[in-house]
Amino acid sequence: MSDQTAGASPAEPSSPRRALVGTLYGKLATILFGLFLVLGLLYTAWIIRTSQFYLQEVNQKLNLNLAKHLAAERILLDDGRINKAAAEETFRTLMAINRSIEIYLLDPGGRILAFSAAPGAVRRDRVSLEPVKALLAGGPAPIYGDDPRSETRTKVFSATALTRTRGGQPVAPDAPLDGYLYVILVGEEYTSALGLVGQSRTLRASAWGVGLLIGLGLVAALLIVHWLTKRLTLLARDMEAFRASGFSEAPALRRGSGPGDELDLLRLTFHEMSGRIVEQIANLRDVDRLRRDLVANVSHDLRTPMASVHGYLETLLLKEPTLTEADKRRYLQVALKHSRGLTTMVAEL
Repeated sequence: MSDQTAGASPAEPSSPRRALVGTLYGKLATILFGLFLVLGLLYTAWIIRTSQFYLQEVNQKLNLNLAKHLAAERILLDDGRINKAAAEETFRTLMAINRSIEIYLLDPGGRILAFSAAPGAVRRDRVSLEPVKALLAGGPAPIYGDDPRSETRTKVFSATALTRTRGGQPVAPDAPLDGYLYVILVGEEYTSALGLVGQSRTLRASAWGVGLLIGLGLVAALLIVHWLTKRLTLLARDMEAFRASGFSEAPALRRGSGPGDELDLLRLTFHEMSGRIVEQIANLRDVDRLRRDLVANVSHDLRTPMASVHGYLETLLLKEPTLTEADKRRYLQVALKHSRGLTTMVAEL
């Protein structure tokens, strides 16, 4: 085996200045950056969403008895009929104080009798009474009821049952209800204001805080990944250097720090393997050199008896007419002697 074969031309090593994205660290850093970015966006969206739900829950708890207090101030329904003067006064006063609420008068079946909104703003002619009854029964907040201004939307509300009155005086306690006072606590203006939450300083400061925490977490994660992949990078460089040397020079073993782990085991295994490869290639080269020396020596040793046999036979052939029988026999004996010596040498090989 020749030296050229033992040190077979290795593949061209990659440039040490590879693009960062092409390295293991670069790929992990890109994945971590994308993961932290997605988590940050999801967390921010979740915070905004839960903040809105929390504000609505607090709003409903704080204004749970609002409808009851309004109904106690004025008689809005009398004997099943709307007290227009009282209703208009209530709507006007309350809307002047708090424009974020919307007031509706419902009959016992949930049909809308009157409302504090512009004509055409109300999209429903009735609302479901199940949330109303759940709220009056003391169900846990938040409870969402139908929004009369939307065919699909629900909002937190306050409600109270309007007992039957006649002439402004309550009738028997077991008399049927006149209806319900239904107050939407997050009206259109409140919803519009809630939509501006994203422009508030507090939310922007919170978003910056979340972004800062995510950035610090990302930096810490990248440092950890760099620390973990550093040994792999060094091992990859050792492997490239070993390949560039034609597998003839084992890289020096770097000392590891701390308890050994899988990466340390991989590094030690590679260095042990590279040492054995270098040793085996050196042995193969020695064997190849010995083979060449042996062939050269054998060729020299075989050449002498073969030349003698060839010379005597050629002389015998050329001088046969002039040689005596004794000379012919002597030439043949000498050729036979060298032939036997050649046979013995070949047998020894």
